[in-house]
This record gives sequence, structure tokens and C-alpha cells, in this order.
Amino acid sequence: SGSWGNGELGHHRVVELRTASAADGSELPPGRQAMWARMPGETTTTAAKLGFVADMVPVAVCDAAGVRGAGTSLDNSLRVGHLVDCEWLLLDLHGHVAHDGYGYGHAHLWSPDGVLLGTGSQTAKLFSIDAFFDRGD
Repeated sequence: SGSWGNGELGHHRVVELRTASAADGSELPPGRQAMWARMPGETTTTAAKLGFVADMVPVAVCDAAGVRGAGTSLDNSLRVGHLVDCEWLLLDLHGHVAHDGYGYGHAHLWSPDGVLLGTGSQTAKLFSIDAFFDRGD
């Protein structure tokens, strides 16, 4: 199996994720995901921390395409707002386009008390999780 299968790589090693719901309790549209993220023990908010968790954008792009997947980043940008220290961050992910194996989307990163910490955008080479594990390497 791939290196994800034995726990060597991936956000899951350093980031705890919890599904968040829309403020009004409604269903989020396809390609839109909200989740709480934290790096256990890390309460300082830095641009590096925001960039690392914003790297979840390809998951939302795959979701918009109806595929359980992720992606390898080709380019990304991060615009940093007012940083306030907090352990948990709210990721508001928007998957925009998935075409010919590539995808694009963006993320809004919020503090628990509603401060917009930054925004990120990303283009990625997409893959399905099932195809990743079926590679056999």
C-alpha cells in the first residue's frame, strides 16, 4: 500500500480535524466543507500554521466532483489577516473546479471567536483515495 496506509505521511499525523456544521444548521452545498482543525499543543497562530491547514482545499474540490480524494499541491497562496492565537481554527473550504485531473479552490480560516485569520487558494493534481491505495507500491 502507499505510504498513507502505514501512517507515514499526511495531515492526520499532526492535525486533528472535526466536522463543523453551517451556522444555521443547514447542509453545506457540494464542494463546500467546514471543519475545525488544530495541531495539538499549538496555540500560537502563524502564517505557516494557516498555510498547512489550508492545504485541505483539494479534499473539498474532490468532494465537489463526488469523489473521496485529495491532491498534490501545484501552487497555493495565502493572504494573512489579523492573527490571534488560538488552538482551534475553523476551515471554510470551497471546491471550485475539477477538470482533467486538476482542481482549484479556496479556504477561509477563522478563529473560534470569528476573526478572519486569512484566506488561501490552491491548485492541485487530484487523486481518489481508492486509486491511491490501489497503486500497489
